Amino acid sequence: MEVEGSIEEDDSNREEEERFGSTNFLDSLTELLTLRQQRLADQFHDRFVSILNQLHLPEAYDLSIFMSNIKEEIGQYLRLFKPQTLVEGYMLAK
Repeated sequence: MEVEGSIEEDDSNREEEERFGSTNFLDSLTELLTLRQQRLADQFHDRFVSILNQLHLPEAYDLSIFMSNIKEEIGQYLRLFKPQTLVEGYMLAK
């Protein structure tokens, strides 16, 4: 038995997958963009990289998101030194 609205929902999901690749990409991207450093930079970096590995974004995006989501005072410090890669940013943040 077909539930009303489920065909539209399936079409919507299909369109989203065609446009963005999959809903997993969107879920991972949302998780990455909302991730904030709570404790140690090491813990934040590990979780950040774990999510990042699912997305395959350009390095410049990786670094920009990392610097925006780490604790504000660390992000300001990183901006002074202008790291060129995520690895450089992480090493400075430690």
